[in-house]
Amino acid sequence: MKQKTIIYFLLGMFLPLTGCFYEHPSLTDDGELGVDPTSATVMANLNLSLSFERSDGSSTTYFPEDLTGHRRRVITEAYLNRQLVARQTTYADITGKESQVTIPVEMKLHARAYQLAVWVDYVESDTIADLYYDTQTGGNLMNIIGNGSYRGNTEWKDVFCGCAELDLTPYADQWNVRVPLDMELARPVARYELVADDVDEFLARISSGEVSGNRFVARFTYTQIVPTGYNVVDALPRQSLMYQSFKKTVQQSSLIAGQDFTVAMDYVFCTSDLQQIPATLEILSSDEEEVLAATNLNLPLRAGRSSPLRYSFLTADPNGGVVFDPEYDGTTDIDVPGIILPDADE
Repeated sequence: MKQKTIIYFLLGMFLPLTGCFYEHPSLTDDGELGVDPTSATVMANLNLSLSFERSDGSSTTYFPEDLTGHRRRVITEAYLNRQLVARQTTYADITGKESQVTIPVEMKLHARAYQLAVWVDYVESDTIADLYYDTQTGGNLMNIIGNGSYRGNTEWKDVFCGCAELDLTPYADQWNVRVPLDMELARPVARYELVADDVDEFLARISSGEVSGNRFVARFTYTQIVPTGYNVVDALPRQSLMYQSFKKTVQQSSLIAGQDFTVAMDYVFCTSDLQQIPATLEILSSDEEEVLAATNLNLPLRAGRSSPLRYSFLTADPNGGVVFDPEYDGTTDIDVPGIILPDADE
């Protein structure tokens, strides 16, 4: 696995009488500014399980059709009393569609007690720029936000993270010590996929002239707030925004008789508790002036879970709706049209 590493060490300014809660640094024997006269190299193995859990106890994986053009980005940060003191970025090539991945990371730190925060996402291969998540503007992994306008329908939004207590004080009297650490990273996102099971009926409407055109637009909208950022240290979704939406062009040629069709999918920040997020899926004419079908729904989401949801999304009543059972978090066929979306507290 090829890796490239960029390391930043942050030396805070310590002023007297400011109420700062950690001691002043001094020069070590080797002339480095720090508190402890020794340092340790943390040898971390970051373990990622790419399988998604399903409600029946089984697991499944999802990969982009083309794995080229992207690589994994690993950001590792060390916090001392919640203050960022070291940051390191590593890039690792994607070698295949593995269900388990281990990424080795090394970081040299003073012999103090830290929190070690890790973030693993995807960026384009030929750049170090943020792709779907902005990890620079907020200054650290407690302030990750969405990068640019909202985007969906991509597996490259998948992400892993974790935070661990790391006490290096027992190594204060040792030189050049190497400290092993295994971290099991987890997804802070849920994945859902809206699958249309009415392709044949929709094609029949096109053939009969009831629906005109050979190109359509699937527009998905979160009708209330949806988290678009994350705090890795506190394991909390953040930056909740209203009315985020994304679109997908649907060509008639991509609709195959007898086969289901995915009209929308996304990764959403959430917690390990089951929750529901209200949304609307509309099937529009090519000029987006006519609503051909509309479905109101509550997405049942839980971090680390995948929820494929099947329904007649292409031919649903433009004025109708459907509610997904918020107590259910697996694959389901939906056949309850015409139900008004309830309040989130119900």
